[in-house]
Amino acid sequence: GQWSGEVVLAAGLVVSLLVSLLVGAVTTGQKRKKKALLQQAKLATIVQSSADAIVGESTDGKVIIWNPAAERLLGFTEAEALGQEMIRRMTLDDEKLKEEVIVGRVSSVGESEPVDITMVGKDGTQVPVSVTASAIRDEHGQVIGIARFMRDIRERQRSEKAMADLAASLEIQVAHRTAELE
Repeated sequence: GQWSGEVVLAAGLVVSLLVSLLVGAVTTGQKRKKKALLQQAKLATIVQSSADAIVGESTDGKVIIWNPAAERLLGFTEAEALGQEMIRRMTLDDEKLKEEVIVGRVSSVGESEPVDITMVGKDGTQVPVSVTASAIRDEHGQVIGIARFMRDIRERQRSEKAMADLAASLEIQVAHRTAELE
């Protein structure tokens, strides 16, 4: 039973190689994990600091993401929103079809064009928003939810109304002036 020097040397090399591969795999795994965590932290910062409301829902309609801008815009705290069917709850009955279009578009092509829709805030106030949505996917590319990006459009609507009122006023003035000249 003596081991020859060559056998011991070969066994030592195999063990060293296996240990090196194991250390390399662990190190690579740690680097990947660190990179993924850094990416998640960057995305979380973007979501938390966005001026637009960002609401993420699971496929069953329950809120999984509710950023501070959503809280400011709609009045519900993150604690009140998480796990609840907030979009269904906040969508006016006559706006439900628009919401179905958004969900259908995200389901079929992964994203939606901006859609103007009126939501109902916590205090009952109607909040007009422009909604763009996209699919939330898992690591295998499967759709696991919908992310909605909501922009408050009240100021835009006020400006559009002011312009329409001005145009109507100018038409009346032109009609009066034309009548005076005839």
